[in-house]
Amino acid sequence: NVNLSNIPVRCRIYQEVGGITLLDEGFESGSIPAGWTVLNEDGDSYQWEAYSTTSAHSGSYVARVHYNYAGNDDWLITPRISIPSGATFTFWAKSCSSYYLEDFEVRLSTTGTDPSDFTTVLDSVTSTPYDWTEYSYDLSAYAGQNVYLAIRCISVDEYYLYIDDVEVSAIGGLDLVYSVDTTLPSLPGGETTYFTFPAWNATEEASYLIKATTLLAGDEDNGNNASAISITINNIKDVGVTDIQAPDVISTEMVCTVNATIESFGNYNLTTPFNVNCSIYDETSMLVFSDEVTIPGIDMGETVYANFAPWSPTAEGNYTINVTTLLAGDEDGSNDAAEKAIIVRDIDDVGVVSINSPVSGGGGGNTYDFESNDGGWIPTADWDPVGDWEWTNSYDVSNYVGSHTPPPSAHSGSGLWGTVLYNDYTNAGGTSYLNMTFDFSSVTGANMSFWSWSDIFGSYDYGRVLVNGDELLRIDDYDPTGWEYYTVDLSPYDGLSSVEISFAFYATTVVNYAGWYIDDVTINRGGSGGGSGNLQPGTYTVNATVENYGNMVETFDVNCIITSGGSAGTTSTLLSEGFEDAGCPAGWLNIDGDGDSYTWECDWNYSAHSGSLCAASASYINYVGALTPDNWLITPQIDLTPYASGELSYWVAAQDPDWPADHIEVWVSTTGTNISDFTDQIDDYTETSDTWKQRTVDLSAYAGETIYLAFRHCDCTDNYWIKIDDVTVTGSTGGSGGTTVYTSTTTVTALAPGEQTFVEFIPPWAATYGNYTIQVTTMLTDDEHTANDQASMGITVGGKGIENQPPKSWHSPSNIESQHPTPGTHVWLYASDNDGFYDDYTLHYIVDNAGEHTLTWNSSVSVGKVDLGGFAEGDHTIEYWAEDSAGSIETPHHVVTFYVMLEDKVSQTLHFDGYHNWAFNNWEITQDTLLHFDEDEASELGIVSIWYMIDNTGNWTRYTEPFTVPLGRHSIYFYGIDELGRRTPVARVVVEVLSNEAPTTACVLTPSAPDGNNGWYTSDVRIKLAVTDPDGDSTTTKYRI
Repeated sequence: NVNLSNIPVRCRIYQEVGGITLLDEGFESGSIPAGWTVLNEDGDSYQWEAYSTTSAHSGSYVARVHYNYAGNDDWLITPRISIPSGATFTFWAKSCSSYYLEDFEVRLSTTGTDPSDFTTVLDSVTSTPYDWTEYSYDLSAYAGQNVYLAIRCISVDEYYLYIDDVEVSAIGGLDLVYSVDTTLPSLPGGETTYFTFPAWNATEEASYLIKATTLLAGDEDNGNNASAISITINNIKDVGVTDIQAPDVISTEMVCTVNATIESFGNYNLTTPFNVNCSIYDETSMLVFSDEVTIPGIDMGETVYANFAPWSPTAEGNYTINVTTLLAGDEDGSNDAAEKAIIVRDIDDVGVVSINSPVSGGGGGNTYDFESNDGGWIPTADWDPVGDWEWTNSYDVSNYVGSHTPPPSAHSGSGLWGTVLYNDYTNAGGTSYLNMTFDFSSVTGANMSFWSWSDIFGSYDYGRVLVNGDELLRIDDYDPTGWEYYTVDLSPYDGLSSVEISFAFYATTVVNYAGWYIDDVTINRGGSGGGSGNLQPGTYTVNATVENYGNMVETFDVNCIITSGGSAGTTSTLLSEGFEDAGCPAGWLNIDGDGDSYTWECDWNYSAHSGSLCAASASYINYVGALTPDNWLITPQIDLTPYASGELSYWVAAQDPDWPADHIEVWVSTTGTNISDFTDQIDDYTETSDTWKQRTVDLSAYAGETIYLAFRHCDCTDNYWIKIDDVTVTGSTGGSGGTTVYTSTTTVTALAPGEQTFVEFIPPWAATYGNYTIQVTTMLTDDEHTANDQASMGITVGGKGIENQPPKSWHSPSNIESQHPTPGTHVWLYASDNDGFYDDYTLHYIVDNAGEHTLTWNSSVSVGKVDLGGFAEGDHTIEYWAEDSAGSIETPHHVVTFYVMLEDKVSQTLHFDGYHNWAFNNWEITQDTLLHFDEDEASELGIVSIWYMIDNTGNWTRYTEPFTVPLGRHSIYFYGIDELGRRTPVARVVVEVLSNEAPTTACVLTPSAPDGNNGWYTSDVRIKLAVTDPDGDSTTTKYRI
């Protein structure tokens, strides 16, 4: 209780020499060990047992004994132990419940294990704490003797007594290895402080005793002068292999580099060098490669990489890579080695990805790059004759004068369409359309792709893809980051002879941005024939893209043949499955061939090829482990009896790019759906990445038969998931041959695995009018997958290939018949040659039955137009049609009727009953003000009924009686109908509806009180009037001084 200074303190560390542990038991075997004795002297049905619990002092098990209502007498007795000098008996005990505290005795016997032999009581403990408590007993008095030690539970009706970590050990001698005497500067009375001694560097693995002592002269209580702890210094040497980095599949032409991740699992920095071995074995366990590298050292917890010499395989087959650490004295050999399977297989497989140009016509589709012309797309609008869409084939962003973000260049080349190319688009309050009509009468599986750049005031303004008026896609991106690729499914329109595709751009009257730009539009026609192309006679260079799908460097020829005439027959889709519904698709079978209860999951929702779901099968499942799948996914019956050929197409990918090497096969059965029925294997594929790839398989060998197809996941293990999606089977009837008009062959040299290249056929093709088929074929010897070797596309030179199709004509505003135009409204007529042969064409039109007029344009004008001028008040009729120079006439004629009305005539009949005041460009009224139309006045003006609507919401209401308007600002829309049923233009009145609550005022003076004597101000006074209206109405404040 006094303040002290300069207190001497000492720290000494002793190395424990010759210590020994005679008994160390934590009951982790799950049972009371052999050699121990358990006695149930209370005669109930419970005795000491090993018990698994999360409450163990260490590990997972304790020894415990159950309560006895009448009182426990249960003995847990150690084996016989020879006691050396300095021995100690320790264990940990606790009560299982904090409400029922246990009692026990600690006894010793030097003769046997009978209860009567335990005459020495070392301790008697009552109310054992709920927390684990260590109990320790000095056995020095029994040095040189053999003893048994017993823990005897004597609780009465408590719960469970827990015992753990029982130990008998002896400490040998102590060697002083560290000693420091120093001084603690000060220590106030009653306070605690912390003191740090100079660092001690332990140089030897051993057990140590650390003792700290205060050496205060005259210390009045020496019982608390010293404290000691024991520690163990133990260097754990442990390194291991955590991963092997090597490809899953390689070829004999490839060099395989193996790397491995090595980790230190020990507890100190290892400076001793050690070797790591890499050995590769073939299927017969013969060593084919071996290399060792030296790791100079590794820190605790660190990972390093072992980089081995490259291996060049010489033969195909399955191999095993083994990597092993060779650290001398490694204390845990379980993590020293790891293995990885690798497949060496030479895969020769090249194919045609696409035919890129010329672009036009039938089965392959139409591609519009807008480089040489506008593609024949036609701009219109519902607010202007042409609208905002503009085309150029020399786009230069430096010409842009707007204030937003146009594309820096066309997506390809320099041709594109855009809404006002070099300025921000028009605040039109309407829609601009870019249209083309196609013939899908013999099309299956049509779709469209295009590239889009959008800088739009979204979501108020937006672009839409419309097909026959149906909205299939909406784009309203106001933060452009680059050209974006879109695809649109057009298959719902298969079989229609007239399919109009529109890029429709709507703009409000508020804000305008750079706009919408379109490039590289492709209309894919699936397996159709015919088409609507825009390729004109001329000289064209055919080019195509080919890809090396295998794993060998390949040199091969590519052939191009163009034939004229003939027909490709018809192609029908017999099966199309995208796995978008829950569970296995109707008619499909899912068979677990290996019996492990894991099969194909037909509604897997991770990274599908299209849509949101696909089918997937696993060779490894988290929390389950490695699987060896033999899973069969079997299609419904497919009828190829009417067809001369058939084709299977499906998409496949691995889920994990680091574990892709799953194997899939496709089998055919012509008899049934039992596994034994599938006798023909038609595809064999080992996946190499998580990128979706399309596989196509020729089914022509089964033409005229009914078949089943099976997707089999097999011959692999311990990878992850393999996925399939968009399974399609088509059948084609035979077509007639044609005449070869062009052939060319070029050579692709040293195309690396996975690479694509662009091939160009020389000389150019001189195209004349007619229908053609372009066929490009790769000609690799021993190609293992011939289904992708060939691609073909139909081409029509001169348009649709059907001469004398009539031209097309239309008018703008397109909805003038449902509008109520005012005097002076202009009407425009347009015409365009529609058959692609670019004939001269003539527009015929008759206005108000006043005689026929004609205008003719030559084939160089893609769209002809004429302004019919402003129309006066009254009824009007326009009849028009188009005709080309080949004599093809558009039918039926277009007949447009509309009425131009001079004025709305209804506004003057609107009256207010009650408060109303014209202010701020609108009427101010109250909730009590009645609005009514004077029907007598309206009748004098020829109006027989009046219709109104509030705020352009809801439905039009016929006026029958006066009405009120709720609080706030509102627009009242109204129109009338005359004796002939004609509707006047819609008029609008804006009203501000005020409440009847009066405003309040307050007067604030500054200074707030007189500053002179007798209530007088002696300086200027500032007067501020504050006005508050409870309804937020505008106010007028009057004041008088």
